Amino acid sequence: MKKRILSFSLTAVLVFAIGIGAFAAVQSIEHRAKVEKKGQLLKNALSEENAVRDVSKENLRLRLSNKEKKFNLPDYLRKKGYYEDDVAITLKKYIDAAALYGMTQVESDYLISLCELGYDFEKLLDIYHFLQGTPDKGVELVQVMYEAARDTFGRKFCLENAYSKIKGWDKNALTMEEMMKYTDKGITVDEVVYVYQLSLFGNRTERDMLDARLGGQSWAEIVAAACGDTSVTACFSTDQQLKDIIPYVEIGNIMRSKPSEILKAADHITLSDSANQKFTARKKVASELKEEFCDPEAPLLAAKKEVPGVDEAALKKLLKNGYRIKDIKQAVKEKQPDGENHQKIKDIIGKTADGGDTL
Repeated sequence: MKKRILSFSLTAVLVFAIGIGAFAAVQSIEHRAKVEKKGQLLKNALSEENAVRDVSKENLRLRLSNKEKKFNLPDYLRKKGYYEDDVAITLKKYIDAAALYGMTQVESDYLISLCELGYDFEKLLDIYHFLQGTPDKGVELVQVMYEAARDTFGRKFCLENAYSKIKGWDKNALTMEEMMKYTDKGITVDEVVYVYQLSLFGNRTERDMLDARLGGQSWAEIVAAACGDTSVTACFSTDQQLKDIIPYVEIGNIMRSKPSEILKAADHITLSDSANQKFTARKKVASELKEEFCDPEAPLLAAKKEVPGVDEAALKKLLKNGYRIKDIKQAVKEKQPDGENHQKIKDIIGKTADGGDTL
């Protein structure tokens, strides 16, 4: 009898071990297949980088929800554990990437393939947005950027620092002491930030541009050199402020064009008729898709369900101030706040409950 029990036990252990081994083998095969798919999608994306980008509303709607392919991006995000506020915010970023920057279907598929390998989709979109303001447009550096920024997500300038590290610029970055010296000489903090944006083109360093400005160069001349676009000086007056020029540099990035290609020579900065028409059309598509796919009431309804003990007015204020449902839920569970953000969440809940804080 004991031998039979022992034999049965050994058999059960053996079957369990085989089952575990088979499961691990299946997982390994699936992982390899996902990695291979990701690699092929990246190749496809790079080969289509210069292709015409379809930003029509019909095309982008199908990417968000396609019955034939049985794919719905909002539902996909929910299955990945996203709360409704995460879904809404991520969808808006996706729509902007597709409608404004012209993210292609294969680029979108590549980002989703990374998501299937455990990467956070919203962070991938943040990186995609950032890279469109650099010469490294597209998706080639997205995964590399993610790994470089992995331990610093949420911190200020994490993507800027990751990109500088990848490009080898981090050792030559402006120090805080240098920034203070420039601001003491009349350069504004905003201008230092804008100059950093211009340095991403890779043509001039921040120091070069700031020194040139202190040396008497106009911002128009500095922007022209930074963008590698000498023709653009005809589009700006010599006394034009950098804060007025930068938005048009950003529109150029969106349109994948040099500033001079989207502007016309005039006494004041003016988009060319064709550029204005295209940019306005893209913004309209983005706005209409957000209205269609992003329910403004969903985040609050989800928050009330996930954190039922918190006053609705407090939840509205927290969501309005940018706090996420997952963080609110975690902060409420904790007896002692874990970090400054959780303490702020508890403070807002407490003040609203006492009637001392309003929307």
